[in-house]
Amino acid sequence: ASPIDVNDPCWQAVMVFEKSEHGLVFAGFTTLYRFERESKLRLSQILVLPPYQGCGLGGRLVGIAYDYCSEWKLGYLEVEEPIAEGFQILLSKIDYARFLKSELFNLEAKVNDLRYDEFRDKLLLSEHQFRRCQMLFLHHKSIVEKSEPKDDNLENNYKEFVRTVLTAEAKDDRDFDVEQALASELEWHPMIVHKAKALANEKHEKDS
Repeated sequence: ASPIDVNDPCWQAVMVFEKSEHGLVFAGFTTLYRFERESKLRLSQILVLPPYQGCGLGGRLVGIAYDYCSEWKLGYLEVEEPIAEGFQILLSKIDYARFLKSELFNLEAKVNDLRYDEFRDKLLLSEHQFRRCQMLFLHHKSIVEKSEPKDDNLENNYKEFVRTVLTAEAKDDRDFDVEQALASELEWHPMIVHKAKALANEKHEKDS
């Protein structure tokens, strides 16, 4: 990772510590950069030390980033590329859970009814993450409608939509293998949707 300019006021570092009998123990951090002109916040670096992984700290740091984005009245949160697969899965789970809890969620809607400007304004999502929510939404619909399919081609439409998104995102990468990327993307979707639904229900119970 590149060092940050500590004299640049647009940088914000967030660190997490664990309280112990010996004092505070460093557990993880994230760095954020505020782009005022483009009205966006970039999550540049994020790290949770191995002993604290799997405890929800990564999700808390992402949540703090969204809180800052809202507090500073910026348009959306983006993540610096390349995005590690593990973090992309975590981010997609968090964003889809936020979508499930929002007034935007309607499983009867068609994927093309989902509008990026609404997701940006209400959920502060980047276009990249909006596309992930669209893909997960189509998978979610395919699960719900399997027993009584309203669209016999829903599964094929879902896969073709994912293929189209991945191809468009990698249009400048000559070595991109769309079928390999598609298989990897589809492999994670069931788990992400399952965990996002659990996360949304957990937050709903805490809020009620």
